[in-house]
Amino acid sequence: TVAAAYRAKLSPPAGQDPADVEWPDGPRRSAKDGQPLDNYASRDEFEYFAQAVNAYLGTNTGHDPFTG
Repeated sequence: TVAAAYRAKLSPPAGQDPADVEWPDGPRRSAKDGQPLDNYASRDEFEYFAQAVNAYLGTNTGHDPFTG
């Protein structure tokens, strides 16, 4: 399910930094300084689904105010 996929992104395998997990709109790191920072898709399962659909359709381009 979408909810399970979202939860799996939040809890990566041991040894993997959660901030480096790839989300539909990139890793959860600031584009400005590389510090961990939530991106739009990581806000909740609904935004995760919306961003995944946008990426699939090729409409998820450019920068957003949360990731630079």
